[in-house]
Amino acid sequence: MAVFAASAPAQTTMVVVYTDAFSNSVSLTLTGTSGSNGVFHVTGVTGTFNGSPVSGPVSGYGSGNFYTNPAVLPANTVDTGFEFETAGAAQVISLYEYNYHGSTGYATSISPSGGSGEVTIISDTSPPVTPAPPTGLLALAALAAVACIAGWRQFVVARG
Repeated sequence: MAVFAASAPAQTTMVVVYTDAFSNSVSLTLTGTSGSNGVFHVTGVTGTFNGSPVSGPVSGYGSGNFYTNPAVLPANTVDTGFEFETAGAAQVISLYEYNYHGSTGYATSISPSGGSGEVTIISDTSPPVTPAPPTGLLALAALAAVACIAGWRQFVVARG
């Protein structure tokens, strides 16, 4: 009896470029997995904040999610997003999404200054997804493998 283990979702990357209410310019490469409703589960953050290198996510803060479309959040919801930090943890930046009182969008908070404000996403892109082969093709490949094994076995028995 064959036992197949469930495979983990494939890691992928997404590039997010934004400016915020404080005129900060941010370019992030997010590593993670894509989930339903356009949610991206962030497991790694690299990039720049006003030209300074950043890393993350900061462990223990936020939901760890980035929504490509905040309108999929339930009404009157603020998702805590994820946090990343500049070199030496000089600043910790939170990027989060909201669907609150009929308004959807992105916001940021910056520590230690305590500033919080709206974010304008300039772009959020990810590489194209490679489609899985059709199931018919997989079945044909499995049948071909079985036929090869059976043929090899008959050949070995005949030469025996």
